[in-house]
Amino acid sequence: MSEATVVEMSRVGVDAPTGARVLDGLSFELEAGSAVALVGPVGSGKTTVLRLAARLAAPTRGTVFVFGHDVTKLGYEAARSHAQRIGFVFESTGLLGNLSVEANIALPLRYDAPSELVDARVRHIAQELGIERELAEPSFRANASVRKRALFARALVREPALLLCDEPQVGLTLREATLVRDAVERRRAGGMSVLYADHDGELAPFLVDRLLYLERGELRATPSLRPTRTSIVPLPDRASLPIAAIYGSES
Repeated sequence: MSEATVVEMSRVGVDAPTGARVLDGLSFELEAGSAVALVGPVGSGKTTVLRLAARLAAPTRGTVFVFGHDVTKLGYEAARSHAQRIGFVFESTGLLGNLSVEANIALPLRYDAPSELVDARVRHIAQELGIERELAEPSFRANASVRKRALFARALVREPALLLCDEPQVGLTLREATLVRDAVERRRAGGMSVLYADHDGELAPFLVDRLLYLERGELRATPSLRPTRTSIVPLPDRASLPIAAIYGSES
């Protein structure tokens, strides 16, 4: 594994408790500063790949190296350091509902950084993503767009070396997704790598260097299944649309 390689998975297999194969013979590399999207239908194993890189799951077979280390052999301190270098954006969950949006974003910094630095970083990333006015709002009251951008903010507030993101466009309008994309690209310019998971590969406005097609736990050169468009496609700004375009007409 070269120093420029951030993630390297070799012949990785993951079996479910039932014995079903979630991943089978998966091999790929993610280079520093690059963005790769894993594309495949629901159940193809995309999220499992993200979880493997984040050390939230373990392979049944094969090896997973991240930052040059076998993630299955990390000791306590090495595992802690590994986690601090990764930002994970879940599809739509992951915020603590009893905490404010601000407190959720601050969690990765709260126990090892001065409070003044924490506050400054939280407000900076909130302004980048357009949610500074919602910081005091309890996260359980926030709408889907604010919650998704808060998940991105929490993942980026530590300035990670690796960003893992499951379905980046869910819940965002095109304008909101563009704000997120710009924040991600600024950090990619500084060397951050990104691994997206997406069901159809229609990632605009997000930018990727290459797509990897995943079906039934295996990588394919080209997709054999026709993707189905869903709400993951960024929505236009609702303010610019007629009511019928948002809610549908009765005709």
